[in-house]
Amino acid sequence: MTGIDRLREFRRGAEWAIAAATALELGLVDALADGPVSPDDLATRLSLDPRGTSALLGVLEGLGAARRDPEGWRLTGPARARLVDPDTPDFEGESLRHWLRTVRRWAADLPGAVRRGHGPERPGPGQGAGGREDLAAFLAAMANRSPAMVEAVADRIFAVAPRARTLLDVGGGPGAYARGLAERGLQVTLFDRPEVIALVSEAYGLADAPGISLAGGDFLESLPEGPYDVVLLANVTHIYGPAENKGLVRRAASRLAPGGTLAVLDFVRGESEFAPLFALTMLLSTEAGGTWSRADYATWMEAAGLTGVRCGSVGPDAQLVTAHRAEGTAS
Repeated sequence: MTGIDRLREFRRGAEWAIAAATALELGLVDALADGPVSPDDLATRLSLDPRGTSALLGVLEGLGAARRDPEGWRLTGPARARLVDPDTPDFEGESLRHWLRTVRRWAADLPGAVRRGHGPERPGPGQGAGGREDLAAFLAAMANRSPAMVEAVADRIFAVAPRARTLLDVGGGPGAYARGLAERGLQVTLFDRPEVIALVSEAYGLADAPGISLAGGDFLESLPEGPYDVVLLANVTHIYGPAENKGLVRRAASRLAPGGTLAVLDFVRGESEFAPLFALTMLLSTEAGGTWSRADYATWMEAAGLTGVRCGSVGPDAQLVTAHRAEGTAS
């Protein structure tokens, strides 16, 4: 099946997903988790129209997320694990909420963004009127990483840096990768903006997490001194353009110990099917961000004095690009 032939399949899948995400946003999913409950009671409790409630319940039933019992409607076990219970490996409730916000922005703003070369002016996460609430919602979505993905990234890092003991997690946010790597024995420094560190230190239990220390600052200006055996840039480079990324890679490389490894996790253009789509999201939400090719990363890494650039997949969409600082080189 060619890419153009898959448009109908993608469109139908998106329609199902939007309906499910809407049910989650409206509180329908949480209410069903407390079921059984009748459609009329659901509509009354959530201030919804009965007809609209029944239509959305039909979608959830079609997805296998809800079922009708004689006593009323209830959530299925798989849907509870996927949408409600954050302690299950399959949970993606917060990332689905974030995805729905992104889809709405695409529908409203993408034509204008393509004409202008940037999205409408609006505060970024943690700025403006939304402030801490916007930042908390964004970080909740970023924390919604599957354990399998975290494990795959850790496996790849240890494969290319088997003697690593220390790691700097730049822009690590809620600490999904920091925690996973610390559990594997690394001493991790999580570095992010001060307002992010202030929030995640308590909300995500990172203040006292074993093997993790926290540091705040602007990584476009400077990084903790180190040196570190590994510097990880996970889902950071898509936020910035080539000039900013070249400088960021240079700063990260300067914090490596001799023989150390720089690891960049992102959607690599030409390797990830998702990368072209994600570039449109970055067009809407950043000044110069996008998705970058293996050749782009190689250019930035080699300009920073690193060698042995490699790119390997660590999931269905994402890649880890790595390179090394030579043994015995000075900072």
